Amino acid sequence: MNLFSGRKDVFARFWQNSATGKSGYAPAKNDNGILLQLTETNIATHLAGQQLIGIYPLLKDNTSHFMAIDFDEASWLVDCVRAMGIASQNEIPCYLERSKSGNGAHVWFFFEKPVSAFKSRQLAKYLISQAGLSKDESSFDRIFPNQDQHTGKGYGNLIALPLNMTYLQKGNTAFIDLNLEIISDQWHYME
Repeated sequence: MNLFSGRKDVFARFWQNSATGKSGYAPAKNDNGILLQLTETNIATHLAGQQLIGIYPLLKDNTSHFMAIDFDEASWLVDCVRAMGIASQNEIPCYLERSKSGNGAHVWFFFEKPVSAFKSRQLAKYLISQAGLSKDESSFDRIFPNQDQHTGKGYGNLIALPLNMTYLQKGNTAFIDLNLEIISDQWHYME
């Protein structure tokens, strides 16, 4: 909860409709429609694979504890390597997590204290630009947080948390190395 620190007053749950085949995330609410707060119990059920949750990284003061760059499409690994190479050249630590589909990844950047979303997004844009990754010609999809500041509507965009056991057993939602090998001790790696 410290490393992947987002809003605590709201989180999202993944849902699927087997009849229509549709799926997505929605803010978690109790039976009376009141938003649920993010708790250690929610995190534990996520890790155990009993539910898949997402968090809202953009805090109420328009800062965030982390930034992530999302890559989807066939060239995701090549593009991640390019972006991570630019980060490394600039001595910016980052971490690669294969997404739940297995056909993409998040490159995570963690901050010691909350950083303006505007500033963190500028950093991400710089890394993407220096790596030559345009949205039209690469697997780059988006940056989390998705916006510089709140618009006054909603909670901002969410990002799915890693290490969900259901997907982890398939090798997904795990931190990996550049050879696509799962880091053997995920907990030690995150320390």
